[in-house]
Amino acid sequence: MRPFTAYEGEFETSGGTSVVSPPQSERASVARAIGSGNRDETSLTNAVFFARHPERSGAAIKMEEPGGPALAREWIGIRDTIVKPLLRASTSMGTPYTPVVTAVVGPVLRGNAAAHALAELTRWDYGRIKEGDQRMQATLRDYWVTGTGSDYGFREKKFWSAAFISWVMKKAGAGKNFAYSSAHGTYIAAARANTYAGNANPFKAYPPLQVAPRVGDIVCRRYKAGISTDFDKIGGTGYHGDIVTSISNGIATVVGGNVQQSVAARKCKLAPDGKLLGTDAVYVAIVRVA
Repeated sequence: MRPFTAYEGEFETSGGTSVVSPPQSERASVARAIGSGNRDETSLTNAVFFARHPERSGAAIKMEEPGGPALAREWIGIRDTIVKPLLRASTSMGTPYTPVVTAVVGPVLRGNAAAHALAELTRWDYGRIKEGDQRMQATLRDYWVTGTGSDYGFREKKFWSAAFISWVMKKAGAGKNFAYSSAHGTYIAAARANTYAGNANPFKAYPPLQVAPRVGDIVCRRYKAGISTDFDKIGGTGYHGDIVTSISNGIATVVGGNVQQSVAARKCKLAPDGKLLGTDAVYVAIVRVA
């Protein structure tokens, strides 16, 4: 089966492809995706094309539709003038191209994470705008592409809560320190490994009642029964994470994606020592940003 493309058919231009002048933001987006390990020519092209055309909601181009040939030429132009040159450049360098990013740590990273989460909460009108809203399709796709390096999850309509966390941490400046993933269990397990290794990575995971959450940390829980709450067995799917955006009067406010089909906030009660209140088994870990 051939990979999904943005258009259906084997349309190619004759005598060369259409000429486009891509903005630097598109090149940067593709470069980041390649640096994150995505070298699939089709998915990289789709990411740029659908970002330009959010009104299509991921629908493939049909040659018989109005403007179909022009859209197909645009898709091919993106592939040939943006994606292919960047893929060739990364290959010629001998190693996958990785944009130079200076990671931040500590209070700066935590503050950035909380600020980005709050900005997205505002963008989604505090949970009142839902994921089916056509205005939010480009935003959802960006969560996947920037956060995980691929728009596959967007196209397949997968749960996007971990992509949201990954997007926030990427935007916050975590660099290579965060385990970007479409599954919360992946970054929890990576942070747990950092804790046990005692390494310099700023992301460390702890059992939920062992440490007090701080602004910018991630409070993690399971979202359905039957998923292990054993800290040492957390991994993969079945979990959810929210970023702490404020702590006041014994309440930690946390913000997450794919919450009630939106970006929304909820409250977590805290004990007098600042730790999560009680022994509610729904909490599985706190990922702290050192």
